[in-house]
Amino acid sequence: MTTVAVAASFPAAIYPAPVAAAPHHAVTLCPNPVGLQPFDDATIALALKAALAYHHTSLTTDLRASDRSWWPNVRAMWASTKRRTGPLSVTVVGSEPAATSSFAVFMRPACGAATLGQSLMVTVGPTQSSPGPHCAACSSPLFFVDRHGRPLLYYVY
Repeated sequence: MTTVAVAASFPAAIYPAPVAAAPHHAVTLCPNPVGLQPFDDATIALALKAALAYHHTSLTTDLRASDRSWWPNVRAMWASTKRRTGPLSVTVVGSEPAATSSFAVFMRPACGAATLGQSLMVTVGPTQSSPGPHCAACSSPLFFVDRHGRPLLYYVY
């Protein structure tokens, strides 16, 4: 893919360059705060759908659904041999403003209060029909920002 094609596919208004996280945190890159918007019912619904589809379709799909701050992780995930296959076996366990989650204790110092205040945390976990016992510790929180009505994943704990 050429640089021009990549630029056209990923416009800077939606995918601006990330900013460095504060040192000594689990997060290394954070979403650029420019253009972030509060989530509304429509973008929450889109974030829930994106959380279920993450790491299931393709590298391009996951890049499109992610903030540039998460792209190195998306590329590394798709380059590994560990890929989800078959039908989706996860469900949305819940969602909440990231600022009210227990993860705010490390996300706020890493990416700042303003970014955290515009973030949504969506937790996914195994479906009840998944083989084996239900596992609360098997749930994964995914953090999203809304830029121009598009929820973008920027961190998975």
